[in-house]
Amino acid sequence: MLNGYYYSIVEPATITLAPGETLDEPIVLQVQVKTSRILGQLNGMTSTEPLDIFAVHLPDGLVVKTLSDGNAFEFRDLPSGEYLLMPDPQVASRLGISSQPISVDLTQNPEAAVTLELTSATEIASRNIQLRDETGYSLPFGWLTSASDSLFLPDPVTGALTFTAAASASQTVTTLVPGYYSQTQVLDFSDSSNLTFTLTRQPETLSLPWGSGNIILPSETVYTHEANNIRLTRGWVWGQGNGESVTISVAGVQVELTDGTFAIQYLPSEGGWMILPEGEAVIQMADGLNVQVRGGEMVSLVEGESIHPVPYVAAVFAALNPVTDAPILVNWEPSLKAQLQNRLAKIGINAAQVITFVTYLIVFAVLVAFIGRGIYWLWNEFKKS
Repeated sequence: MLNGYYYSIVEPATITLAPGETLDEPIVLQVQVKTSRILGQLNGMTSTEPLDIFAVHLPDGLVVKTLSDGNAFEFRDLPSGEYLLMPDPQVASRLGISSQPISVDLTQNPEAAVTLELTSATEIASRNIQLRDETGYSLPFGWLTSASDSLFLPDPVTGALTFTAAASASQTVTTLVPGYYSQTQVLDFSDSSNLTFTLTRQPETLSLPWGSGNIILPSETVYTHEANNIRLTRGWVWGQGNGESVTISVAGVQVELTDGTFAIQYLPSEGGWMILPEGEAVIQMADGLNVQVRGGEMVSLVEGESIHPVPYVAAVFAALNPVTDAPILVNWEPSLKAQLQNRLAKIGINAAQVITFVTYLIVFAVLVAFIGRGIYWLWNEFKKS
């Protein structure tokens, strides 16, 4: 097997060498390659247009696409391996279709027949959300929780996410971001504008200068560092900058960065990812082999596994990282103002409502004072007469 493909010799070659004789000419062997195939059916809802179907190779995340034909689709000439199948999430969402990814194993059998179930999307309300720090920098990792136990993750490249719900009633949501204090806000679905969470960095979170930018090591991350060398045991690290090269040791490999933007997540029991939106990186494997990673690529980080950079696709990254529980705990900012805002949000009162209430209260107090003063003047005038 080579790169996931099975090769077999069509006709063997026989070579006879006398003692001490060497062969100067290369031996040419004719081989045939055996590829894999997936035959699929779409069941349930009928799409009004052809659907892009993704076959995501595991664990590296390489995507192969095909277009459905009616209710059928087919993938040909696939390398052996395990795959995750799903319709293009963006197209499915636009068409009001929901579908759960399914796993396909082609390591034992080169052909598989599968069925993708399509159902009507139950989400009727949505709101776009942005996670940023106090300088306006997008935060790549985080979790947004709600009272309904829904859990949403941002796109590590943009820090953006879309919160969806089955009802249009307002919801209270809380952010959990490594290295930053949690924050709670009321989500009003009648407002179509983007909602931005501006989060405060915890004092234990380390910011290392890196040329014109910096590297963030959250307080929850387990690491050691000396000068420009970081050894990541568990957690998250991200940054943007340039200048001197920075080396990050993680999952048995060494990542060397000289400039650009990067984000790394590594949880030993689950593996991890490096995402490189901009710039270049070189990953040195345990056997000394160097692998170059370019801007716009992502890399699966699993101890003992080889490195295969693939193009970053946000929907694919989300599908490969399903999370039912956030791996960090809520950590509230200790300031009185932050505590008050979070407590009010928990009971469904947002900042705008507080400002409106205070404004009405001030107006009411002014009116009461004005009327009271008028009555007092009239009473004095009455006594004089």
